[in-house]
Amino acid sequence: MRDLSECQTYVMHMRLEHRHINEAVHDVVSLFSTETAANSKELVEQLAQKLRVLRAELAKHFAEEDAGGCIEEAISHCPSVSQAATTLEGQHSLLLAHLDRLIEQTRKRTIDEDPSQLQVNINDFAKQLNAHESLENQIMQDAFGTGVDETNSCS
Repeated sequence: MRDLSECQTYVMHMRLEHRHINEAVHDVVSLFSTETAANSKELVEQLAQKLRVLRAELAKHFAEEDAGGCIEEAISHCPSVSQAATTLEGQHSLLLAHLDRLIEQTRKRTIDEDPSQLQVNINDFAKQLNAHESLENQIMQDAFGTGVDETNSCS
């Protein structure tokens, strides 16, 4: 078993990854802040680019987890999180597929189309990703005792 300081390195890495991902999501969502911007060709191009950046960031993050990153370490430290970890890992391909559909929807979007459905779909993706990150954070909390409650349920 690793010592707590070594485990904290994994948690700090996870927090940094989440910050980058959340910034990328914010960049996408913030493009819809004005009605006129939402109908411009420039917005469609920016949106497609930002969605591709987000997808690359998520694919990298998920590949690290799937290759034996923070989640695997959490399971080895606290086997009771293994079911939640299995659920989490199963969401990776679903989230990437959802993001691929958003990229395709953006690519096919014409400038005259009402952007509201695209915005709804992007907000739905952001909520799903947030729920995924919450589960990931809960696994880290249970395994390493990080967060508001500093108790470690697997000590």
